[in-house]
Amino acid sequence: MHRIWLILVLLLSAPLMAGVADCSQSQAPKRCEVLRAGQATCQDVAPAQMKACLEDFTPDTSCRRQRDVARCEALRTAQSACNTLSGAARRLCVQQQLPLADCAQAKDAARCQRLAEAEAACAGLFGAEQRQCVARRFALSK
Repeated sequence: MHRIWLILVLLLSAPLMAGVADCSQSQAPKRCEVLRAGQATCQDVAPAQMKACLEDFTPDTSCRRQRDVARCEALRTAQSACNTLSGAARRLCVQQQLPLADCAQAKDAARCQRLAEAEAACAGLFGAEQRQCVARRFALSK
């Protein structure tokens, strides 16, 4: 549900940010920076996949409300580290910056490892297409 609001805010605030050259001049500078990071990452994605891309690559302004706080903070750090890139190059950079799953702590380490490998193989896909790819590869790895 939170992601739906994030996408809605992104779409509604784009016109407000259009006239702002620098996010420090925005009414909500932190939100402006987060939204611009997501837009820069997904700018070359097909319109049909844009929503899923923005959900995957736009960090929340406050990671405290997220289910996986560590991943949210890692995404914010990765977006900052890849700030000079855009499009596919930025997505690749962000994905490389994100930490891998810690399978040593998992109840079933072998299953965790197979899932991590399936996710890595499907890294360039978004939304339902990505979930189907992971499910297919995970089922084949058994």
